[in-house]
Amino acid sequence: MIEWMVPLAIGVAALTPRGRLNERKTIESCFQRLELFVKEDDKVYHPTFKKRVKKDGYTLYIYNVPMGLASEEIIGDAIVIEEALKKPVEIEYSFYLFIYVYNKDLPTMFHYKDVPEVKGWQIPVGKTHRDIIFHDFDKTPHMTIAGTTRFGKTVMLKNIMTYLIEHHPDEVAFYIIDLKGGLEFERYRNLQQVNDIATNQEEAANMLMEIHDNIKQRESIFRKKLWSNILDTPIKNRTFIIVDEAAQLTPDSSMSKDEKELLEGCQRVLSEVVRVAGALGYRLIYCTQYPTADCMPRQVKMNADGKISFRLPAGYASKVAIDEVGAEKLPSNIKGRGLYKTHEIRKFQAPFISDDEMMERLGGFMRVAPNREEKTETRSYTIDLG
Repeated sequence: MIEWMVPLAIGVAALTPRGRLNERKTIESCFQRLELFVKEDDKVYHPTFKKRVKKDGYTLYIYNVPMGLASEEIIGDAIVIEEALKKPVEIEYSFYLFIYVYNKDLPTMFHYKDVPEVKGWQIPVGKTHRDIIFHDFDKTPHMTIAGTTRFGKTVMLKNIMTYLIEHHPDEVAFYIIDLKGGLEFERYRNLQQVNDIATNQEEAANMLMEIHDNIKQRESIFRKKLWSNILDTPIKNRTFIIVDEAAQLTPDSSMSKDEKELLEGCQRVLSEVVRVAGALGYRLIYCTQYPTADCMPRQVKMNADGKISFRLPAGYASKVAIDEVGAEKLPSNIKGRGLYKTHEIRKFQAPFISDDEMMERLGGFMRVAPNREEKTETRSYTIDLG
């Protein structure tokens, strides 16, 4: 019978004398000390070395993984191997275990102007040791972003907006819930692609009710056309709903009954967006400073397969944000350093864009400013039913 031995959180780095062991032996020492093996009858099976590949800037170690050993547990132990080697490490699994050991760390700055052009509904997440990560919203419609204040979360949102508007100026629309009093996004209210910005809970509730009505209208059109997914239709438009800071939409025991009902209504609409509206062309980007099970609803987390986290204060918050510890170990002196999780976790340096650069790039899309009391005209898309 196969027995999976749980990894132990021990100080591998301190127990591995780097001067006396080469990289391969250090990696395999980590496997043993973390008890990454399976037992079958009286035999013990460790990952076995297959190949070493030297590349410019890094070395790749390839291992066979014994049947019954949870590869995701090994991937989660990348930080331990990294500390033992005192070099940056990434671990991937695809039939074999791939351990990338890099000669130097990621750059501390990656400018938005250096991001290459790509087609489709992709946005740049950040630069890794080997490439630039792009997230494709047509393949993975919804995203969560976590991170303590001043570490890159809001800059990431501005990257996303800028890239989408520059590449899809006539096809993208945004609804923005900026629950930090509108301080971050108010200056972009008059962009042609911004339908509305909510700056408090009441405005957010009204906005989400409008979105809910729009979803129902689009559902009706899809039924009449016998469409099930926007990717299989002639519709080119996409609508993005950005929520920043999501914790402000979380009901708690100190609130009145009316306040709770208001926020519970908001949560229901957001859950419907991730469950149903992705196929209709709606994309949710759900952000919070400190993720907890309360402020990150289960439906949102389960249906948002693209997860980004910048530095967080504790392992618990990291596990809520990306289902793994690690975000709490990101450096506290490097803004924009983050982790991207889909089927694997990758470390990146996010593109940096300033408000001035964003305004310079998007200034040509500004409407003539209306009076603050006037409601901004909403971008709507008509579908010919024939």
